[in-house]
Amino acid sequence: HIREGQENGKKVNVVELVPKETKQYYKVRLNIEKTTNMLVSAVVFDRNNTTFTYTISKNQPNISIADEKFTFNAASYPKVEIIDLR
Repeated sequence: HIREGQENGKKVNVVELVPKETKQYYKVRLNIEKTTNMLVSAVVFDRNNTTFTYTISKNQPNISIADEKFTFNAASYPKVEIIDLR
C-alpha cells in the first residue's frame, strides 16, 4: 500500500494503481478498509484533469445467488441463433 488514511471515520489502506500503457486515466486510487479489507471508495484520475470518485455505500459479500442466474435458457429466446464454439 502507499499509505494509511481515514475515510468516513474508518482506517483505510490507500493503494494507487497506474496503467502500464497510456489510457484515458493515469491513476486509480483505492481506499480499502483495514479491518475488513473491503473497498470503501475508488478515485479515478482522468488525463483531462477530471476526477471521478466512486463511494461504496453497501457491500454484501458471499450472498447466495441461484445457478439459474448464470444459465442461458434457449427456450426463452426462440428467435436467437445459438453458435456453440466449444
